[in-house]
Amino acid sequence: MIDTTFDDGRFTIIINQPARMNAISLAMWRSLEQILSGARGRTDIAVMCLRGAGVSAFCSGGDITEYEKLAQSVGEAGQAYVGVRQVADLLRAMPFPTVAGISGHCVGAGLVLATACDFRVCTASAMFKVTAVRRGLVYPVAAAGELVALVGLGKSRGILLRGQPMDASQALSAGLADLVVETAVFEEELSAFCDGLKELSGDAYTASKRAIEHALRLGSEDEEMRAMNLRALTSTHFLEATRAFNERGETAAESPKDLARRKREKH
Repeated sequence: MIDTTFDDGRFTIIINQPARMNAISLAMWRSLEQILSGARGRTDIAVMCLRGAGVSAFCSGGDITEYEKLAQSVGEAGQAYVGVRQVADLLRAMPFPTVAGISGHCVGAGLVLATACDFRVCTASAMFKVTAVRRGLVYPVAAAGELVALVGLGKSRGILLRGQPMDASQALSAGLADLVVETAVFEEELSAFCDGLKELSGDAYTASKRAIEHALRLGSEDEEMRAMNLRALTSTHFLEATRAFNERGETAAESPKDLARRKREKH
């Protein structure tokens, strides 16, 4: 489920499915879209914080337990993909500062959401990873553009095309993270970071965000890219990878290689 709180100008959105490492179901994507659409027009919000429940994960991506069913229907697959893209677009369009509070795993669609926010405050345990290519999926165009702008082309290729993980210290060095703190002080530091942005909220901040967006010229999806994404979501490769994923019972933050290594380490 998606929870929200509001306190003294700070609107907090919590991805709350800790049993699935805060993976986002189709219903949760729809809920996020509704919440963000409503928040965009509010005048009492000075800063928005997006975070996951608990400390193990910010978001481990889409809820893979739904994907085998979604992959069997172009219409349902399209709804799932459009949900990710629309939520990220709404985050980018927020007229006030937005902060992703990242503790633990930030994987796949979780990274899409994190980079769509203005800033990222992370715990030292934060881990960024994209397994889309290994699972037969295509990463969204605008999110790929943001990642390249943040960490550079070489590191983006490593993350998106090779599935290379990036830990918190690497993320800070690369420019993906704005602040890295110990888990014990995460709540305090995240709150202080958000409070520091409140006074900046206003027309000048909104216009400056738009200026950055224009400077980046973030690509919007054309029909070719949309068709490629839908083919990937309904492909045999993705269906088989999803079925194997569910049968193994691995977490959404693990690739088959990660799981095999973890099993070896146990013996």
